[in-house]
Amino acid sequence: MHISFNPGIGTYTVLHVPEVGDAHLRFTASFQSREALEQARCEGIRVEMWTNMPVNGGHGDWHAVPFVYPEDPAAEQSADFTLAPTADAPAGNGRDMYLDMVVPGSLCGARYSFTYRLDRPWGGLEWLGAWGHNGDLVIERREERFVPAEGCFLKDGVVVRGGEAEGAPAIQLKEPLNWSIWSFDEEGWATYSSRVDTPASKAVVLLPRLTGDFSFRRISQPIFLSAGSEPSSAVSVSAEGEVLGHNASKLTILALDAADFVDKARELLPGLVFTDKRDGYAIFKSHIVEASAPASISVVPVICTGANRETRLTYDDLLAECPHISKEKTILVDVAQPAFITVPTEHSDLSVKIGPYGGNFILTPLHVLEQASEEVPWNLAILSPSSFARIATETSGEELARLLPTPPPSPPPTIASLTSSSSFQSNASRSNGMSITLPSIAEVVAKEMEQAGADTQAVPLTPLSPPPRPEGAFEEKSEKAAEPVKESERQVTSPASRSQPIRGGFMRLLFAWIFRSVIARLFGFFAPVARYWGLPTSWFYEEESKTQSATSREPVVEKNEDRIEPVPVNDVDRDDEDAQGEDRVYLSTYDSVGPTASPSETTLAESDDDDLPEKEHYVPSKLEVAPSMETVVQVLEERPAPVFIAPRAPPKPRFLADISSNTVSLLVRAPHARRAPSDLKIHLGGKAVAAGDAGYTCARVSEHVFLLGLQGPQEGGRLEIAVD
Repeated sequence: MHISFNPGIGTYTVLHVPEVGDAHLRFTASFQSREALEQARCEGIRVEMWTNMPVNGGHGDWHAVPFVYPEDPAAEQSADFTLAPTADAPAGNGRDMYLDMVVPGSLCGARYSFTYRLDRPWGGLEWLGAWGHNGDLVIERREERFVPAEGCFLKDGVVVRGGEAEGAPAIQLKEPLNWSIWSFDEEGWATYSSRVDTPASKAVVLLPRLTGDFSFRRISQPIFLSAGSEPSSAVSVSAEGEVLGHNASKLTILALDAADFVDKARELLPGLVFTDKRDGYAIFKSHIVEASAPASISVVPVICTGANRETRLTYDDLLAECPHISKEKTILVDVAQPAFITVPTEHSDLSVKIGPYGGNFILTPLHVLEQASEEVPWNLAILSPSSFARIATETSGEELARLLPTPPPSPPPTIASLTSSSSFQSNASRSNGMSITLPSIAEVVAKEMEQAGADTQAVPLTPLSPPPRPEGAFEEKSEKAAEPVKESERQVTSPASRSQPIRGGFMRLLFAWIFRSVIARLFGFFAPVARYWGLPTSWFYEEESKTQSATSREPVVEKNEDRIEPVPVNDVDRDDEDAQGEDRVYLSTYDSVGPTASPSETTLAESDDDDLPEKEHYVPSKLEVAPSMETVVQVLEERPAPVFIAPRAPPKPRFLADISSNTVSLLVRAPHARRAPSDLKIHLGGKAVAAGDAGYTCARVSEHVFLLGLQGPQEGGRLEIAVD
């Protein structure tokens, strides 16, 4: 079995420890073929280095450090998907074994020896060197990754610039083409580039690129660069490898594998959350405003071993980074290869494979725009820093103005004068403008009682009589013919303005009824007392015969006549029994509503036993207090009714989000091939953004999936998306 080693046996090797961080040394044992390596693996042969270096558990004494067999590709666990970038990562040749050693800077200036041996399970040890032919390893301090720029010096991991010139370089990379870069903004969102050329960022991570030659001995390690925690400070790298600091007089350089890296990095970049550091990788998460906001997860290697190594993230790891994935529908989007990968809300065996250069993905809520006309909805995922992203159904102010009726205008304040019945005709002639002539209470009540009597066939109420008069005067009045009632007084017209409000008609009737009821009750209590003391009861109520005839018979008005025929009345003596009947009629009469009829509606009561002479009825003065019900109905009919527009279909849902920057990226999945992002109505910062505009880019990443790039105001704004 022939095995070649690098560094070889009996060679003299100088190892340079950098100014920042520790030195990483790789020893290689190469078999003649892959089959020979697999045979040694099956036989259980161990390849070891025998050395006195105080590393890998040694304390300066001679001890054995074993080489490691490469992982069997067939034994690798499958993952749901692999994060890019892995395209340019070299693959191993399958016949090399490796031994990685970390040499701290404290060993600088020391010299150590080493040799190799084989440990066979059945035949003991086989030494591959000879006496006096051991290899030598000398450790020296020297930075081989970069050099300070002119006017700058490096001390304790900090590059201090001598001048304050803006944009002056701080360090110069020795081999710019051998580096890739991760850049982070102030909120911790990361961007990977295979070239070092990057714009001004809050911090950058320089990552050495891997090559196909695995025989090198010293491996460069990643470094972290930051210009400080000030809001205006930034760092950038040019294509020639010049690292520039902006608005800062110094540049801090940290080694990612240092024990205090996490604490120092948090001070320099508060927006970046360092969540984990394991298996040679560090997990960074962006700062988020709310739990359900998009989160940028970056997995960056902190140790470079020179081999195509990888790691995996399980569902538990994702849940630890973003707990909200168990509560709402979330997707995982690989930034280098955008696609909709749904993360289950329940525990599953989901795993993410990360290559040697790390990877970056975004955990963001999935937003669904459902359309009633389409079976498959639109899917949206925002890939930029945002907050309060949601699907909302909102009605604009223009739509609300159309749905709600316009209230009618308020009438101007008017004062209606009250006119007595004697001046009715003169007022009627002056009814133009705002003055109106209103019917009397008697006419309003009589008309309402006629309508109620037609429905219920109730006995009409008896009009009230005036106070008793001397008997001679009464007979003299009754002998005269009744004066004809003028037709003009019986026909009452009520011209009213449309803007005249209704005032007090019902309330006045109510108060009149209450007043009369109280008086009737009071007089009803006095009638028995008057009879007891021998006083005439006619002082308190009218004669029984007229009351009974009025309450027992319907009022009859002769047709085609304008006057009232008088009827003779015979005097009748009332005894005690008649007096008691009068009391009952009196009480029943005043307990009910007793409206007074107008002269135009005077009734004649006919008795079966006796004919009573005509008697004038007490009529209150006719005052214009309120419009009649017909007038009110007429006014309301003439007034234009408000237009009520029936509500249309519910508004379409729209996507809303608050964007904190002037650029935003969206991943859109259309329902089918006939749909495209051009069917979406997009507004950013209050301005419409459509295809063809300078701030609009669209790229198809799969059959129905599109990546949109939008540019809006510098300070950001509200993003609104709706289906056209």
